[in-house]
Amino acid sequence: NFQFRLSHLPLRPSTLSILTRRGFNSTGDVQSSRASLSNFAAELEISLAEAANIGREVDKATQSILQQQEQPHPSSQRGGLGESGIVAAGEHVVDPGRITAASLLNDYLTNQKLFR
Repeated sequence: NFQFRLSHLPLRPSTLSILTRRGFNSTGDVQSSRASLSNFAAELEISLAEAANIGREVDKATQSILQQQEQPHPSSQRGGLGESGIVAAGEHVVDPGRITAASLLNDYLTNQKLFR
């Protein structure tokens, strides 16, 4: 499983604030703590229902990132970079139209700090 920095996910600011105030920095941190919903809620100092909602929000945000990376980028049809230009992944520059599972794995293996 890939781990993403929470700050790189499309989370509500209030959700990101709750998580980072309590020391959660990556999706891996959230997944580890969510093994027990009651412990996750206690760590965040919120109710079980709120903890479950935050967990679902992190899951949905992670899935949206993964789905975006699986879909062909419009730039690949134009033969150039997208409107946003290039995307820096650590010190490696990636054409957003060419992100594949293999390129993500390569980035993960060569530049693990991006996914922590």
